[in-house]
Amino acid sequence: MINLGTLREIKNVLETEKYKYYIHAGIGLYLLGFQGNHQDIDFRVFHPNIKELYLFLEKQLKTKVSLRRPKNIYHGRYDNHCIEIEDGEFDITTELVTVREGVRFEVPFSEEFFSNITYERYLGISLPVTSLENIFLYYLIHRRGQRMGKKDEKDILEILESGKLNEKKFKSIVDQMKAKTELMQLFSYYKNMLVSFAHVNQRKNPRLG
Repeated sequence: MINLGTLREIKNVLETEKYKYYIHAGIGLYLLGFQGNHQDIDFRVFHPNIKELYLFLEKQLKTKVSLRRPKNIYHGRYDNHCIEIEDGEFDITTELVTVREGVRFEVPFSEEFFSNITYERYLGISLPVTSLENIFLYYLIHRRGQRMGKKDEKDILEILESGKLNEKKFKSIVDQMKAKTELMQLFSYYKNMLVSFAHVNQRKNPRLG
């Protein structure tokens, strides 16, 4: 269960300092009407130095705050620091860099990128949530499975199947990234997977003529 007192405290500290930030990943997907995951809350803050942000939050927040170094994951690496609050119930990143299967993905980091938000309510608290296209990008980069306790591919397919993804907007984000060729290949792969699933279902459930 998310500690709402800590959530309000983090929100108030960031907004008092006028930091641009957004909610993303599983909780962001959940707040946009998908299944998502609301066991923890992921923040991303527009700040030039995560170590300075960590020292600031450590002084301002009443709860446990730690700074996690980049770490290896299955078939890759989280190549950025992460501020963990209450043992990971809340994660805060600034720059977001992930290596997967030898490809380095750097999510855009600009003031404009952090302005692409809508405000959604979570248990009475208004939170800035990034766009569905940005969340889709996050999952397309990570593609984590059960070995890591995740279901990213399921979330990717749910987003595609919903028809809510603005492909033109998504491609404009990808165009800003060095790994755009690899990302568009992944995008095509999952779109084709969805089509294949649809064909299988049609064969299993043929319509009566």
